[in-house]
Amino acid sequence: MDKKVRDRLNTSFPWLAENYTCLDIDPAVLAKWQASPTDFGLYFDLASAVHHSPESVNSEENLARAQRLADSVKRTSADVKPAERLTIRTLGPGHYDAVEVDCLLRWFDLEPENSMALLPLDDGEFDVACAVLQRALSFLEEAVPVFYGELTALTSELVFAKPGPDAKLSFGGASSFALWGAMALNAKAHADWWEYLPRLIHEYSHNLLFGLAADSQLVTNDTSERYRSPLRDALRPIDGIYHACYVSAREAVAMEEILAALPRMDLGKQSKTVENYCRSIRQNSTEAHQDCRAVLDEHARLSDLGKRVLDDTAAAMLPR
Repeated sequence: MDKKVRDRLNTSFPWLAENYTCLDIDPAVLAKWQASPTDFGLYFDLASAVHHSPESVNSEENLARAQRLADSVKRTSADVKPAERLTIRTLGPGHYDAVEVDCLLRWFDLEPENSMALLPLDDGEFDVACAVLQRALSFLEEAVPVFYGELTALTSELVFAKPGPDAKLSFGGASSFALWGAMALNAKAHADWWEYLPRLIHEYSHNLLFGLAADSQLVTNDTSERYRSPLRDALRPIDGIYHACYVSAREAVAMEEILAALPRMDLGKQSKTVENYCRSIRQNSTEAHQDCRAVLDEHARLSDLGKRVLDDTAAAMLPR
């Protein structure tokens, strides 16, 4: 799936180059490109301008983005050293420059009415958060290697953030198809390493579903339609409820497999705490999946793909 998304990015470049001549790049160079999440974000900025505001295509801002993207293609294509698959960063200097931070904020925080007001961690916060997250990643790798393998196949950057004073939404993490390979994590919402387990599954499962739906809609409802969301106070588009239904199911399945693996894990005094936590998440996620499915059954107009994915999801949930 990761290869499919990246191939689609590369093969669409001639179309984008029709509007931005600096992106007229040799296909052999594109084939070696190691596109970062912010490269994807810049691409979506430019593509959105072409589709939705053609008058802005030649703006100084978009021309600068195009040149920045072209430079990145040429730089990473010439770098013979493969990029490290999974990196941990935060939204600040030493991790991203100002252009990259702006791109990440724009595509992670898409709903002004539900703004997360993302801020970077300071050095001390970042070091602590990294240690906690690394413990969770190590546990996932040992306990549920299939889920860990999917996570690392679809994810290249874990981006720590914290909510600012203007935040309108309590969040655990965020993802966006326009930042393929990245997920944002709220370090303030995960005090203990085991609290990252469902969050990591949740966010990369969004990306998994983005990839599954890269060629087809999941639902055909008008994007202006809003319905009650079991997981949000505000009304949500049906596509958002579909995503919630899917990722909640995957959380429940993952917690079930983690619970089965716990007897062989050496967690010492933390064992019972982790077990109780995973049982609680399994129950809550199962209920969230069922609640979301009820909304979808009543209101969603499913595509063929959307129906197949929901049917497979329901089959995975049957034993629970």
